[in-house]
Amino acid sequence: MDEQISKTTVKNIDKSSIEGLPEGAFLQRNGAHLYVYFKFSFMEKVAEEGEEKGSEEGAGEPGEKPRVKTVEKTERDYIGKVIDGKFVPNAYYLREKPVAGQRPDWRWKSMAQRVKSLRERNGLPPEE
Repeated sequence: MDEQISKTTVKNIDKSSIEGLPEGAFLQRNGAHLYVYFKFSFMEKVAEEGEEKGSEEGAGEPGEKPRVKTVEKTERDYIGKVIDGKFVPNAYYLREKPVAGQRPDWRWKSMAQRVKSLRERNGLPPEE
């Protein structure tokens, strides 16, 4: 199957034909390799272009807060590869046994998302 992978796009691969592929997993082709990952999307507030996060510069009038916008961000947890039509898990997958949609707190690169995840897990209300 590896020869077929190198000649096709990920969109044309039938996920059901990959043995042992976890529910909710996505595929990414890089050359002749097919990687498997879980995708996590979230919304995050960021300073508008040309303004530093948390600074008062570029805000316009003195005392006016910087303009922020909400953007969609995505992070991935790679969980293995596809070799000869079979899902082969990596060390992270074998150690942590992750599930799509349930990311461990420590895996978030976004500090805001990490804090949000910790607050949810501990039953605390979201930050304002």
